[in-house]
Amino acid sequence: MQSAEIKKSLFVDIDGPILDVSERYYNVYYDFCRQNNIRPVSKKYYWQKRRRKQNVSLKSSLTEKYKEFWIKTIELPQYTHFDTIRPHTIEVLAKLQQNCNLYAVSLRQNAETEKKTLKQFGVSEFFNNIYIAPPSLFETMKNWRIKRALIHEIASLGDIIIGDTPTDIKCGQSLRFITVAVLSGITNYSLLKSYQPDYIIRKIDSLPRLLDRNNLL
Repeated sequence: MQSAEIKKSLFVDIDGPILDVSERYYNVYYDFCRQNNIRPVSKKYYWQKRRRKQNVSLKSSLTEKYKEFWIKTIELPQYTHFDTIRPHTIEVLAKLQQNCNLYAVSLRQNAETEKKTLKQFGVSEFFNNIYIAPPSLFETMKNWRIKRALIHEIASLGDIIIGDTPTDIKCGQSLRFITVAVLSGITNYSLLKSYQPDYIIRKIDSLPRLLDRNNLL
């Protein structure tokens, strides 16, 4: 491991790697269906389609309406309370904190809710800083560029980013980071692999072993 003077930075996406958001996502979809007299599919089927970035059996005429409903509701407290923390996350972050500078990076637009959630699960204390995008950036930038804009000033060649979406991989590649894709989130293996991350792991509790085995810190 490196000395404290030359610690690398590790940027962690929150939703997916650290928090299980599947129940929240499904409940937003479920409520939309009920409000529009649509029979919802099962959670298993929904999540399979969602992780492939495929339409979840909604008519094309409802696509825009669903998108608007999603944006308005996905970060409301009645849905965020469905989020749960991934097993062993506290132990993983505690170990990583000893050997690198930890930063949380999120594309949620409600900073207050996000920070409250992280504090509730006891993970805030492990991060040097928590970067959350202001809503104005979403009007002019693609998601991976938003993440880049949030962290590029503190980024260094060879830093590490871990996330569960192509957004995280593209952001890391643009900054010449080491990119680690995690399969526990909202994107499946085939799609993540197509973006050519440096490493793919199943869950965040595999991260310390990966970093040690490959001398990445």
